Amino acid sequence: MKKLFLLLFIGAISTSLFAQKGHNQASIGAEIGLPTGSVSNSLNIGFGGTAKGLYGVGEAGQVGFTLGFIRYGFDTAGSGVSAGMNVIPIMPGYRHHFDQLYAEGQVGLAIVKSSFNYAGYSGSASTTNASIGIGGGYLYENFDFSLRYQSYGSGFGTLGLRVAYNFSLTM
Repeated sequence: MKKLFLLLFIGAISTSLFAQKGHNQASIGAEIGLPTGSVSNSLNIGFGGTAKGLYGVGEAGQVGFTLGFIRYGFDTAGSGVSAGMNVIPIMPGYRHHFDQLYAEGQVGLAIVKSSFNYAGYSGSASTTNASIGIGGGYLYENFDFSLRYQSYGSGFGTLGLRVAYNFSLTM
């Protein structure tokens, strides 16, 4: 019975998504992340990029998927020490437009990899955490300016700024 209900629910959602005409886009952007939480004293500002696909749902909504790479350097790394943290966000989400302004929420995964190298000794650790992001943005012609809070789990989060270029997709 539960499987039947789940299939009917997915079918109803899929039908409503395809029944409404929306605006489909792809987006390529540069990211800057200011660390927050317990790691904010030891990480530098992160830099990276993201790609985002947006599928129009109705007049004002878009379902999206974001994939990216952001690199944070360690602030406490002394001379001869190189250390850093890489984050790969894998985030589905929903964006709702209010003319040129929009609000966006995302829930997904973040692959977090830390590494260091000192005097020939090196090490690394990797983990995959649940991730949540919430923010908003402003659209100006084909440009997308957004600000959000992103949690990568275990006391690691960022205040992120994204500047992107949007491409319209016709289907």
